[in-house]
Amino acid sequence: MWLLPAWRAKRLRQSAQAPSEFFPDPAPVGASVAETSRQNAILASPNGTYPQGYNFALLNHGAKATGGTHPEALIDGDFTDYSGGTGFATTTWGAKPAQFFLVTLRFPVTIDCVRLLLWDRDEDRYYRYKLEICADDKGETWLLAADHTGPAEQCRSWQVVRFKPQPVKLIRLTGTYNSSNSGFHVVELQASLGLPPGTPPPRPAELLEF
Repeated sequence: MWLLPAWRAKRLRQSAQAPSEFFPDPAPVGASVAETSRQNAILASPNGTYPQGYNFALLNHGAKATGGTHPEALIDGDFTDYSGGTGFATTTWGAKPAQFFLVTLRFPVTIDCVRLLLWDRDEDRYYRYKLEICADDKGETWLLAADHTGPAEQCRSWQVVRFKPQPVKLIRLTGTYNSSNSGFHVVELQASLGLPPGTPPPRPAELLEF
């Protein structure tokens, strides 16, 4: 019987294990409660499979985005190539009923951070918005993660919303004001457990303990 040298067999075993060891497939649609709980435990672990700041709100990671115009721009991973007319998603903030963006993660996952980039090619422009999260795809119980709708709010560029680690499946973003026109413009939205490397830490007031 033909045998591989020991060093060759070991290297083949390591190669076969690498993908599942470092980036296992998320729980499939229709997975059992036990499997989903197991995946959440892995993701929430400080030594878990996914690195700190791994973006679950990404099209390539199974997320979906709806609402407004060009919602796919929210989760395409491109937050550098945008201009006055392209590269961002839009809702009408004064519409009745209110318009919003809805980002659906591939499966409920434990996160504690949502980052979003408001269109910022005009330095004088500012926005107001609210951000809500839901643990399942029924959308019956929402938790207000950030409320920047007050008359004194002037939100620009990158926004970092922190909250206590918890399972999230749905993220709802509602624009309520734009100082320049009727559009609410968002370039990118990210959802993660922990801040991505190199992200400036938020001010203590931005960390919500609930």
